[in-house]
Amino acid sequence: MRVTRNMLLETARNYVKDQTFNNPDIACVFLIGSLAGENPFLGESTDIDLVFIHNTEPAFSREIYSLGDDFQFDILHYPRRVFNQPKDLRQDPWLGCLFCDAPFVLYDSYHFYDYLRAGIFSNFFSPSNIYARSQSFYTSARDRWMNLQHQVDEFSADTVYDYLLTLYDAGNCIISLTGKPLPERRFLSGLETCTTYLGRPGLASGMRDLYGLNDYTGFPWETHLQQMNMAIAALSEKSYCPPQFSSTRFRYYQQAVSFYQTERPDEALWILFWVWTNVVHALPKRAPEGKDWKSFCEQINFTKDVFSLKIQQLDSYLEAVDATSIEWQRVSGLL
Repeated sequence: MRVTRNMLLETARNYVKDQTFNNPDIACVFLIGSLAGENPFLGESTDIDLVFIHNTEPAFSREIYSLGDDFQFDILHYPRRVFNQPKDLRQDPWLGCLFCDAPFVLYDSYHFYDYLRAGIFSNFFSPSNIYARSQSFYTSARDRWMNLQHQVDEFSADTVYDYLLTLYDAGNCIISLTGKPLPERRFLSGLETCTTYLGRPGLASGMRDLYGLNDYTGFPWETHLQQMNMAIAALSEKSYCPPQFSSTRFRYYQQAVSFYQTERPDEALWILFWVWTNVVHALPKRAPEGKDWKSFCEQINFTKDVFSLKIQQLDSYLEAVDATSIEWQRVSGLL
């Protein structure tokens, strides 16, 4: 049976109905993410992103609840106290943006969601607030680059993780000038759309140059996906495994890589590189699964020998991002 967006929305409604029945701890629940749009699927997979706001401290901050191989609930849990000052969240790029796309409200006791959105959304898209959200990413990216300057000879999953996270923050700095930050599966395509709109398409191609390949002919996608799957399985056995990298999520990432690998291999490589590095970064340093990841890095020419050059190129990229932000300020009347 073909799974449709409407079926998943109905699944979400029923799940929330069960969770909130006679449960005074839940203040509101709303649906965000790709399912709130018209085209939620990458390949055959998607997830149902829900936000639960609790009157007390929730037991978990995030949980993944599987509906099968290709569909999961991805649920964020927040205590109500986080939202005590809604106006302050106008400059928060993650918490504030939970409310910026008019998500589907599935439960709202005492109109708490309406109260929050009114406080957060007012002036949310003023130039000063947009710039503040964007700059929070740039500041993190530049600070992390400074730390990498002292680690050029310490090539490891930890330093590569910091490098990729710096790329991710730099990209979301630009993306936040036109909308909300993006998750890893739609990151590069979203960056391309944003940079084209801003008249700076070179920022998207420059991002690809910082991790991608010139030629993907014969690239062993399936082999690397299976190796990544073994690393995910190893991490899933750990008590500290992040929910987003548990074994039930492998198909979610695999489907995205398979969807992009023919027409948009740079996008596929970003997802593979990002997820695999996050997983190996979370495993013990001498975990045997790290050997396959190192071989993968060698195949994409991302090694200790070129790491210092990559960091230098990243510096130039961050300067281009900063120049774009300054030009955006001028156009927006902030300068």
